[in-house]
Amino acid sequence: MNAIVACNGISKIYPLYKNKTDRIKEFFHPGRKTYHQDFFAIKDIDLELAKGQSLAIIGRNGSGKSTLLKIICGVTTATSGTLSVSGRMASLLELGAGFHPELTGVENVYLHGLLRGIKRDETKRRLESILDFAGIGAYAEQPVKTYSSGMFVRLAFSAEVHSEPEILIVDEALSVGDASFQIKCIQRMQELSAAGVSLLFVSHDASIVRTLCDHAILLDRGKIAATGNPMQVYDIYNGMIGLPGESAAPRESFAERSGTGDLQFARLWVENAQGVSSLQFRSGETVRVCLEIKAIKETRNPTVGISFRDRNGQDMFGINSALLRVDSGIFKTGEVRRATYEFPLNFGPGIYSLSAALHQFEIHTGSCYDWINHALSIQVDVDPAYRFSGYCRIVPVFRLD
Repeated sequence: MNAIVACNGISKIYPLYKNKTDRIKEFFHPGRKTYHQDFFAIKDIDLELAKGQSLAIIGRNGSGKSTLLKIICGVTTATSGTLSVSGRMASLLELGAGFHPELTGVENVYLHGLLRGIKRDETKRRLESILDFAGIGAYAEQPVKTYSSGMFVRLAFSAEVHSEPEILIVDEALSVGDASFQIKCIQRMQELSAAGVSLLFVSHDASIVRTLCDHAILLDRGKIAATGNPMQVYDIYNGMIGLPGESAAPRESFAERSGTGDLQFARLWVENAQGVSSLQFRSGETVRVCLEIKAIKETRNPTVGISFRDRNGQDMFGINSALLRVDSGIFKTGEVRRATYEFPLNFGPGIYSLSAALHQFEIHTGSCYDWINHALSIQVDVDPAYRFSGYCRIVPVFRLD
């Protein structure tokens, strides 16, 4: 692979001291005695990003994602290993870094260009597009210290993505700004990717990663735990985050099932309104998701949840008893209970996978008892009585005055 970014055995160690005194004692000790412990933020990372490739880096908080990006961007240096980067880079790690609060938006755009090695004439040629994308209007001629946080972010993002990079590095930058601006950002990054720009992207938003990226790497405690297409890697990640950090040693089985086992799904199936179990339904047909739950250990008020994804791994719909404000009571040891969800299957024609989870609170990232990914797949067929396009079956009222 013709790599535009290559990391070989990259590690970053930070010294951890129990207190400030130990740091001073180590600095002045005549025998160079150490008073710290080495903490590996990342360890032995091998990574290659090819020209035109879109690579996602995912993982729990503290897994080393931002540290790795900062090393690649040159913000910090690696303790060991080698790094090779070829091509103009635009990094969205800290949006607006280098912007001066006393300068106007236009002046900061020119300053940003100079800091990136872009000539003033080049920036002038792009200025109209940058300001139009940012959508800050007359504020372009005002000092950025008068901007709202949203205006500041829009201008900073626009300046970066219009710098004609060969490598674009993004760290959770799309979590800021309003919905319409986020859509513009995604579209702009898709345009850059189609033009051959390499994308290195960090985000907790699975749908955005699946939209933008063709490959993913999962980091766990500073090491690469899994690689593959985004859908596969997110399946492993979802299983991993359902367990306590120290016990969540990465393994492929997380893609299918994980949890403490205090509660377990004994059986699950989908049936029609007549109570007949099936894996094939008509769009709009009433279905019932049935979940048989066995208590291995007495558990109070567990959350029972389900979710559907399309064939591309995009989340279609998810619900659980906590979101519905339903108290499930006490599951006594050895008890088997049945939970059901009944609803019209308002999906468009296609294949959908069903996942199920038993946990505490609203999401399964806390105390997860049992999480089954892709427990089964169902086929949704066309309803001849109501044809439409897309994934969502919505029946609008149409009027023409």
